[in-house]
Amino acid sequence: MKTKNSLIKYITTIIITIFLFTSCEDNWGEIESNPDYFSSQDLNNSSSSSSSSSSGCTLNCSPWEDCVRRGSGDPFDFFGPKSWRCENIYVTTFNRRFYSSLIITDESGNNVSKDILIIQKYPNENTVGFTIEEEGYNERFDIYVQFSNPSYGDFIVESQSVYNPILDEYITYSGTGTLTKNGSSCYYTITLDLNYSYNGINFNYNCIGSDDISLY
Repeated sequence: MKTKNSLIKYITTIIITIFLFTSCEDNWGEIESNPDYFSSQDLNNSSSSSSSSSSGCTLNCSPWEDCVRRGSGDPFDFFGPKSWRCENIYVTTFNRRFYSSLIITDESGNNVSKDILIIQKYPNENTVGFTIEEEGYNERFDIYVQFSNPSYGDFIVESQSVYNPILDEYITYSGTGTLTKNGSSCYYTITLDLNYSYNGINFNYNCIGSDDISLY
């Protein structure tokens, strides 16, 4: 009987672990939205007292953060103590890979299309960076965007000079885009609509992609 109980416990642990690692979105933390602004000093002063609070989050997180109750970060520490912390709302899609279709159109209407990969970098308040790989790992560049509201949705790409290794030149990009959740699924869709000039010709750089690889 003891051996049978040990086997059941072992199988249960494996099932829980597999579910944890295959889930495409983190649902293990308790989240409370907090619209109040905070400073790092406020967070340092309040974190020690709030971590033991059982009445909910008392941290003054910024508009670009959720108050999240997290564990130690150890994937095998299922039942360890949790504490409240302020976490950027765009961390949800950090390091996700968006398989995308790109169309580049010049001012005469000529266009070229290709498949590209877009990877999200770690966010900083409302600024999020995206690495664009057009023709492999060595042919990539970064674009930084600013979200207009503290949620997923519309963002703007302010004018920025970026070295494009394919064109072997610094290019100034500007435009708009979106990053939105696909309904009730855990996948997201990204769009980018950028404008730039090269050799005196104006171009439009338009792409759409998803982290749901089954779509591509």
